[in-house]
Amino acid sequence: MFLSLLFLLDSAPSPGQQVGSFSDLDSLELQILDTRIQEARQRVSQSSFLWRLIPRIHATASFGARDVFFVDPLTADPYLLPHDAFRLTVSLPLTDIVDFTRQNLAAMELARLELERQKAGLEQARRRRGLRATVTRLERQLELLMEEEPLKARLVDYRELLFQQGKTDYDTLIRARLQLLSLKRSILDLEQRIDNVRRALE
Repeated sequence: MFLSLLFLLDSAPSPGQQVGSFSDLDSLELQILDTRIQEARQRVSQSSFLWRLIPRIHATASFGARDVFFVDPLTADPYLLPHDAFRLTVSLPLTDIVDFTRQNLAAMELARLELERQKAGLEQARRRRGLRATVTRLERQLELLMEEEPLKARLVDYRELLFQQGKTDYDTLIRARLQLLSLKRSILDLEQRIDNVRRALE
């Protein structure tokens, strides 16, 4: 998800291009991990020893049109099976009580998710430090270009004066103007890049 970050910061975007906020993506990633951690904690709780001591209760029901009367052929005892019958079964399997496999697996999954969450937080902090360092570097470059701009403008004025006096050709004047325009475009592009990175930090 963040593999294109370095390319994004080192390339000059077009004036209309915007960088999506990494803060929103980071927050969403941590929320997903927090939800998975809560689910893992619930699984650990439900697989604990005390939880396994709770017996299982199964309820069943059957419905019929009429009662059924029959005689046991071995004992000759009469039996009556009502048309509506209900059954409640309580069980407590011994294997579930002494088997800690499920609890151990749930605990390991919880530990893995907590480490993954910690790793994500560290990576996000590292990315934010990188973005802040990039802003500082770009702002310094912008300062240098803005210091250069008035010098380029004065050079254009000087070339125009020489051209009016016939002391220089038109090509030299045009080159000076083009250099000034190129510098202004570089300043605009750099300002856009700084704005994009700042938005990513919001």
